[in-house]
Amino acid sequence: MERMAEIARLAYEEGVRGLSEQKNTLESIRGRAATNIGIVSLAASFLGPAAIDRPLQSALGLFLALSATACFVASVVLSVLVLRSSSGWVFSQSPVQILKDYNQNNPNLKLDEVYGSLARFLEESLNGNEALIVARLRKLNAAFILTTLQVIIAVVIIGLGVGSD
Repeated sequence: MERMAEIARLAYEEGVRGLSEQKNTLESIRGRAATNIGIVSLAASFLGPAAIDRPLQSALGLFLALSATACFVASVVLSVLVLRSSSGWVFSQSPVQILKDYNQNNPNLKLDEVYGSLARFLEESLNGNEALIVARLRKLNAAFILTTLQVIIAVVIIGLGVGSD
């Protein structure tokens, strides 16, 4: 009996550790999204003025300028979507709810059953959070790609003088 309780407690502790790591991952993703907004804005402010003088002089230049602008806007929008708060995240269970569920509603549960139940709750939370993390990472990767494209297009406009006659 003691062995079962210890194993269930270990499963619970592993679930708690996993949720803590997911929370740190989410904060890291949000930090990278904020950094991307800074990078894309900096690139636009440094490269934009030099590129804007040229594009309106040719159709290709206009197309490239509009493409760079679209990349800028889309990258910022995706980064903001990564940064925004949303529902569905679960990083802990309410201590009051635990007391209610296991002391008041089910006072006859053994310790291993309590830990087992809590471990299953944590597993469900881990799986739900993982799906949200993957979606944010996809948006962040797309934002990084768009930022890179914006810089490349601006450099092409400036370097090749695409807009000049």
